[in-house]
Amino acid sequence: MKKNSLRLLTLVLCFFFAVLIVPKVTLAASIPSAPTDLTASAESSSEIYLDWDSVSDAASYYVYRATSSSGTYFKIATTTTSRYTDSNLKSETTYYYKVVSVNSSGTTSAYSSRTYETTLDSDEDDSLSAPTGLTATAESSSEIYLDWDSVSNATSYYVYRSTTSSGTYSKIGTATSSRYTDSDLESDTTYYYKVKTVRNSKTSEYSSKDYAKTLDSDEDDSLSAPTDLRASAESSSEIYLDWDSVSNATSYYVYRSTTSSGTYSKIGTATSSKYTDSDLKSDTTYYYKVKAVRNSKTSEYSSRDYATTDRSDESDLSAPTDLTARAESSSRIYLDWDSVSEATSYYVYRSTASSGTYSKISTTTTSNYTDTGLSPNTTYYYKVTAVNNWSSSGYSSSAYAITAKTDGTIPTEPSSDIQSDRLAGEDMYGTSAEVAKSGWITSYYAVIVSGENFADALCSAPLAQKYNAPLLLTTKNILHEQTKTQLVRLKVKKVIIIGGTGIISSGVEQSIKDLGIGVTRIAGTDKYDTSIKIAQAIGEFDQAVIASGETFPDALSIAPIAAMKGMPILLTPKDKLPENIKGYLEKNAQSTYVVGGTGIISDNVLKQLPSPRRLSGNTRYDTNISIIKEFADELDFSTCYESTGENYADALAGAALASITNSPVFLVSDPVDPVTINFFKSKIRSIKKEVIFGGIVVVPNSILINIDEEDYDDYDTPAAPTGLEVTAVSSSQINLTWDSVSNATSYYVYGATSSSGTYSHIATVSTTSYTNTGLWADTTYYYKVRAANSAGSSPESAMDYAKTDLPD
Repeated sequence: MKKNSLRLLTLVLCFFFAVLIVPKVTLAASIPSAPTDLTASAESSSEIYLDWDSVSDAASYYVYRATSSSGTYFKIATTTTSRYTDSNLKSETTYYYKVVSVNSSGTTSAYSSRTYETTLDSDEDDSLSAPTGLTATAESSSEIYLDWDSVSNATSYYVYRSTTSSGTYSKIGTATSSRYTDSDLESDTTYYYKVKTVRNSKTSEYSSKDYAKTLDSDEDDSLSAPTDLRASAESSSEIYLDWDSVSNATSYYVYRSTTSSGTYSKIGTATSSKYTDSDLKSDTTYYYKVKAVRNSKTSEYSSRDYATTDRSDESDLSAPTDLTARAESSSRIYLDWDSVSEATSYYVYRSTASSGTYSKISTTTTSNYTDTGLSPNTTYYYKVTAVNNWSSSGYSSSAYAITAKTDGTIPTEPSSDIQSDRLAGEDMYGTSAEVAKSGWITSYYAVIVSGENFADALCSAPLAQKYNAPLLLTTKNILHEQTKTQLVRLKVKKVIIIGGTGIISSGVEQSIKDLGIGVTRIAGTDKYDTSIKIAQAIGEFDQAVIASGETFPDALSIAPIAAMKGMPILLTPKDKLPENIKGYLEKNAQSTYVVGGTGIISDNVLKQLPSPRRLSGNTRYDTNISIIKEFADELDFSTCYESTGENYADALAGAALASITNSPVFLVSDPVDPVTINFFKSKIRSIKKEVIFGGIVVVPNSILINIDEEDYDDYDTPAAPTGLEVTAVSSSQINLTWDSVSNATSYYVYGATSSSGTYSHIATVSTTSYTNTGLWADTTYYYKVRAANSAGSSPESAMDYAKTDLPD
């Protein structure tokens, strides 16, 4: 009897454990998380758009609605995405929403937090026209490109998609221009689209629908993935990639991750089967994959490879010096350089242009190398780095040689004659028109900016380059006649206006429309917000430029380079990074270039930026050269452009033209800054043509960089002046004296109001003294001096300073 009772008790306990306890444990483990970050936004008088963070184990979501915060929430929809548009609502009515996630077993989560929104007044819907001319075009097996006619008073557009013609259209994105690319789609599938116009919180009715069918994925399979990817560290900040070329590829996308199984982000595009990844952290492992590209198609990823950058604390190898190149025949060039004491080997790099890309061609353990298999009568350029077990040095200076002709004779040195040309009109508007004539026969797009307000215009060059469009100027209230003439000549179909109606009026916009040209306006709440809007219109990017929104020269210096590289230019005040700029960069940029010194953009701003690199100098002209040097290997110096550094308009219009040929734009002053002369001289063998933006009033013939007039090899650059003494003699005057420099013919005097501030060129003198007058009382002034002659200028002297006397 006791055994039976014990057995019965055991069965009861097992049943209790199995039925009541275990299911609770299992159930608790399988309940999905509640959705978070639920937001609601009114899209019209009858629609509210909902969006929330997706839940990883959710198969779908239930959407609930109420008409009061504490009222009954009724289920109104089931959706498989983390967004929903609630339609057929009453105007001017507040609706409350909650969402639950549902897993594949049908188990639901707890409610999300509540959100609410009020639909718009129905009268507010009438002022916005719906977009017209919507077209959808399949670009690959996973992308469809949308385009529509712009609406004059739109600030953006909402894009909606459905998988059936009469199905539910869900909002998939917001566009700031009249085009949108829908990505990550299923292959061989038809998608339907509609678009709404947006201005502030108002939206138009839907556009008519259009559709397209993505390509069959088999159509993408003909492009093979790259093979034999190899990554090797070249220094503490560079990794060199090499892979087997794909026969029908036109370029390659390079992707990087910091973990083997992490997210691989696109870091660059290569047109050959090699790539150097720069500005990396020392002693860090990076992982890489590559895709082949042809037109709009990409291959699958290559296999992965990785490398670890060298330790920076060991990176004290000197660069090789005294590199010489000598042609030995029509196919051989002999290289020789001074050995580096701690080097175990050397990397040899070659290019066919002095400013072109230098590709690694060999590794040698001796301080000489013979390059063979070359083409006859061809100029080759070389650089060398020293290498040991821990690191590699910087590049040596370059050297070049010309292989012999097929008959064995050595060609003469290239001529240093430089062809000069000038693109100029009667004023800035005429000059921008002349630039357009020079660069474009016809153009579907044109970008129009203000000739009177530089801030919005500064960011426009990369956008113009994206659409291969000229940059034209206009006044605020009247479409300039020169600009109008170019729009007609170029047969422009669409114009992008930069800035709000306070910058370029609606009257100008209407004048353009009267020409039968569509208009899109990109404008934000202020110049900083406008720079974000332009960046959004440019599209995907990894790097961005940060420039001052309060002054223009530094942004001008980098504008053609930013355009060339597809980097947006975002503006900031000196001391405080706008929150919307900061947030936008955190989401989109991996690294940033900051143009200008701490007197232009403070370190407080710089430290808030992703992987910042500052490019600056003592003057705007020095900064201009610092920027050009930074990107010299990517620039083509055969054609160089020059523009005044005192006004933004000519250089801005020219930036779009220069970006087409990857050419630099030099900012010039009167007299030409010695830093500019010295750098221009260093590129003399590469420069075939110089083009000046603007007339002789803004860039006189007397200040052109005519290197050809002097044989600079006959002169030595002077030494820096010594013995600078600065003495205040009154409340408004400071006297400067310094020791003479033996081969100097003149001296450049620079001044600043802080020791680390921007030093401006204030005088050129032929004696060893200078009197600076008209100064503020009781104020400290800082000075430096350079010696100059025909060969160039010296480094700066040591700084000295003085404080003017108190007023009498």
